[in-house]
Amino acid sequence: MKIFILVIQSVKRFSSINLPAYSVLCAALAYSNPSVSAPIINAVVGNISDGTTITIQGTGFTDKANPKPLFYWRADDSTTGITPSVLGRKLDWDDAVFQGYPSTTFVAPGSQQSVAFDHAERGAALSSLIIDSEQMYVFRKVYEDFDIIKNVAIRTFIDTSSIFGTINVGDTLTGSSSGATGVIIKIYEDTTTGRTNVFYSNTQGTVATDPPLDFINGETITGPTASMQNIEPSGTFRTFNFKIMRFWSADRSIDILIDAQGANNKRQYYITPENTDSTIYGFNSDVIVDRGQRPFRWNTQEVEYSASTAPDVADGVWDFTQNGVALSDDGRERSIITRTTAHNVLYNTLYQSEVSNGTQPDSIIYYDSLYVDDSLHHVVICRDRTLNSSSDCTQPEIQIPTSWTDSQITVQLNLGGLDSNSSLFLYVFDKDGVPNPNGFSLCPRCPLPPSPQ
Repeated sequence: MKIFILVIQSVKRFSSINLPAYSVLCAALAYSNPSVSAPIINAVVGNISDGTTITIQGTGFTDKANPKPLFYWRADDSTTGITPSVLGRKLDWDDAVFQGYPSTTFVAPGSQQSVAFDHAERGAALSSLIIDSEQMYVFRKVYEDFDIIKNVAIRTFIDTSSIFGTINVGDTLTGSSSGATGVIIKIYEDTTTGRTNVFYSNTQGTVATDPPLDFINGETITGPTASMQNIEPSGTFRTFNFKIMRFWSADRSIDILIDAQGANNKRQYYITPENTDSTIYGFNSDVIVDRGQRPFRWNTQEVEYSASTAPDVADGVWDFTQNGVALSDDGRERSIITRTTAHNVLYNTLYQSEVSNGTQPDSIIYYDSLYVDDSLHHVVICRDRTLNSSSDCTQPEIQIPTSWTDSQITVQLNLGGLDSNSSLFLYVFDKDGVPNPNGFSLCPRCPLPPSPQ
């Protein structure tokens, strides 16, 4: 292990800063043979307290063309929960429609409110963002108050022209051949296909039992005041098609997404580049923690994106990290094709979570914050001393840069759920997303340097 010690040559120089109590002026004491290309933090100056400003000094940070992030939003920033922060460059969402409402049902540590969205409604949570860049970094904090295994949508397609009478939410439908029953919770008529989507409760009727007794394809289904024909090919369809995040091209011809399918009884996450690459990464969270849905708790989620350098070249990147664990951490190749000769366009429109094909009511997600940048540069603080396979900044908090050069960064501190009186470690990620391998200790209780005589 190599030892590096910052020597302060002039105490008088720093005494003019007038640092308050529990401020930090620390040296990086140990690096385990860091890469010459990785950032090195030599000192941090400022008071370690939420909302204050600190200056990070060192080398290899690499210049950042736009110091501020492209976009930063916190549910706390306005009473409506809609308004983006002035600490980002984009001061508006790129869609006139914002989906969600302020809530205090589940609030992340260090925050006052969240924004809630029920995935039983159609569309994506929050609003869209246009990213005019071949790189992107995303950090967000979410709470999923649903289980994708238990909240699956139970559905039949009904031939709309075969409906005689009226059907209503709350009706119990019965299959004439199967004897199956289901209680309607939602009805949606698709005029383009001539079919009506009927969704059933996951707690009532035989379609909700274990094992279920299901409707069958082609049978007549009757209700209190109607009869109709079931044209669902599988008889009864179950799904929780949870798209955690989606990145579309401008012409909507290609997209790349992180999704999970609750109907397979596994809370797996997949990375799916649609129409450009057949690669799909799948992980079973029952085996590998944090690589699948972790409901009923606050989770930090990060995405790193780089476009392919040319059509049909598999050097693009889309990697997803949850609570410090990346989908690529087990050594799988994470390079993908993000554009092809047939689809030679870039992704540029980012959407947050949505559910295709329906779900049970009250499948509510809570958003605390969203940070998006058109660069891989970023700064995080967490409780972990090193970045390796067993400890990967498992509770990171994104920091908000206001200035950035190769040797000095100024950030506004965002401690979130971190305790400033506990051991905290700082990481700077450069233009390639490479961090200092060992965290820089922020030492909130370190003593101040002595006053000059």
